[in-house]
Amino acid sequence: MGEKNCKSHSFKAFMATQFLGAFNDNAFKIVISLFALSVLSGPAVHARFMSLISALFIIPFIVFSPYAGQIADRYSKRNIIVGMKIAEIMIMILGLFAFMSGKIFWMCVVLFLMTLQSAFFGPAKYGILPEMLGERELSKGNGYMGMWTFVAIIIGTAVGGQLMTVFTGDLQRISFILIGVAISGALSSLLIRQTKVVSNQRSFEINPFKDISKYFLEIRRDRALFLTLLGVGYFWFLGSMFQMNVMMYGHNFLNLSDVKTSLLLVSVSIGVGLGSFFPENYPKGRLSLGLFLSEP
Repeated sequence: MGEKNCKSHSFKAFMATQFLGAFNDNAFKIVISLFALSVLSGPAVHARFMSLISALFIIPFIVFSPYAGQIADRYSKRNIIVGMKIAEIMIMILGLFAFMSGKIFWMCVVLFLMTLQSAFFGPAKYGILPEMLGERELSKGNGYMGMWTFVAIIIGTAVGGQLMTVFTGDLQRISFILIGVAISGALSSLLIRQTKVVSNQRSFEINPFKDISKYFLEIRRDRALFLTLLGVGYFWFLGSMFQMNVMMYGHNFLNLSDVKTSLLLVSVSIGVGLGSFFPENYPKGRLSLGLFLSEP
């Protein structure tokens, strides 16, 4: 079975796979956003486009995550991860053609496919951790994944703006770099150790909202878990809204270059990363599961 700790080669390969995927997602998103801001005219049009980008990042997770979870329960999570990384290469190749067309519509279609790929990747990447790590290493493994994800977001955001400047908006050349990153992620995923297939006798549920409503009602009965769910949801909602507004503010009102605009977003990501250390260092006894449950 091999080592089940954070020092194993399999876990390091998994971290590399997650890092490269998060990097590509954010770099691609920034490149499309900066390109759109440069060709579209007017703050009102920019605002509508940024709203569209946010929707494209959210809808696949809402609609397809229940299906992704069911698939992750029926097949090897390692194989699903490898399959999703191969899909990422194909999507990035489609991105090349979208960039060659110069049409924002096709770029948005590719962005949707990238998010769809992430939605199916998510349950497998979280579900594989208990299979890769022992009980004592699981918390540490979750911490490493969170840390490297935010590092990838920071670097991907910064590099996206840098690429637009270095290549003077040549989207085709940028696309080749993103394809290379996707290939690297697929190769690293092959080094992840094979995991057992979890036997699931439950029939496949076609209606995704049936499971959503069922599990929501179960979570609702647990006040601590419910408030935690609300807190996590609000965090990502606020972060997404803030990110899009910061980008428009830097481009439209501060008249910043692509690099400086992306660096504004980097500062936000760094703040979130530093803030993640706050609960651990908060005075003991003042927190339960989160700020929502803090003692008076």
